[in-house]
Amino acid sequence: IEAGFRRSEDKQTVHERVVIEDIPSGNWIPGDPNTDSTGTQEGDSWRVALSVKPSDGLLVYLSRDEGYRPGGINTVLGSNEAVPNFTRTFNPEMVETWELGLKYQFATDYISQGFVNVNFFTNKFADIQRNARAIVNNRNVIWTANVAEATLEGVEIKAGITMNRWALDVNYSYNDSEYDEWIGNDPTGEIGVGDPGCLPQSPVGQCLVDNSGIGFRSNPKHQLGATVSYQLPIPSHIGQVSASLTASYRDEMFITENNTREIEAYAGLTVGETMEEASTAPSYTLINARVDWRNAFGSNFDVALWGLNLSDKIVPTSALVIPNSLGSVSKIFNRPRTYGVELTYNFER
Repeated sequence: IEAGFRRSEDKQTVHERVVIEDIPSGNWIPGDPNTDSTGTQEGDSWRVALSVKPSDGLLVYLSRDEGYRPGGINTVLGSNEAVPNFTRTFNPEMVETWELGLKYQFATDYISQGFVNVNFFTNKFADIQRNARAIVNNRNVIWTANVAEATLEGVEIKAGITMNRWALDVNYSYNDSEYDEWIGNDPTGEIGVGDPGCLPQSPVGQCLVDNSGIGFRSNPKHQLGATVSYQLPIPSHIGQVSASLTASYRDEMFITENNTREIEAYAGLTVGETMEEASTAPSYTLINARVDWRNAFGSNFDVALWGLNLSDKIVPTSALVIPNSLGSVSKIFNRPRTYGVELTYNFER
């Protein structure tokens, strides 16, 4: 049995002051300071795990964890009381995790070492922090609110064997994620106050919609990887030389925060590509290779040669879509084909 507990206290203070621009001179003139805001929040993180060994080499475990992401203070200047449902502070974001898994180690006449690890998990998120928006006195006001709940569950499998000088490691993960509830503003801003798409419970001056159909960003459903390595048969006084080759596959995934809502809202628009293409990264496979030379000629030096993304596969990893005002898409891409050399000296060897 394993158990742990931690209590944290977060304290934040915000100092605000309106700044006025003097148009003729272009100078900025500090105005009167607003009242300072201080927020203090407490949060508990804890873990309980139970493990048993039904036989030699087999471990079965069950764990329960709970953690949180700290809340904060909204920095909205002016008459905050005029903003519907506005709160000066927002609460921590909570996560509850269950894991059930096993770890198995084995050996045979042909396999000197082998292992299989399987892990089933469920993450429940509550009070997820998202932006809220309202129109007050013809001014667009944005603040942070706790508006969503979500579930992320799946399985992770890792296995490996070592045979003489060869080794093979494989891994696979399956993720299923969805928002259980997300009642908030339309993240695209296309459904606003007075629109028929607003939910009946929307307060005056604010439009609430159901965003629970939006997918998780950067969370592919399937991921698969494999590494094969070989230890070269060379004299010990020269050192130890090994070579490895790794292939990793990642399923298609959303790369924008508001993916399906943007695809729906801007279905008729293009920004050099369709909205679905702009919000999604295709499935892809990357190939990496590495050669390690440890204790070069009996010294304390290690030398390594490596290459990443040998097929030079370029795919986006995140994106920001702004079609309605700027008509643009900004994307961040993965690292292109890269080579390198590493030289390491070990003082304690």
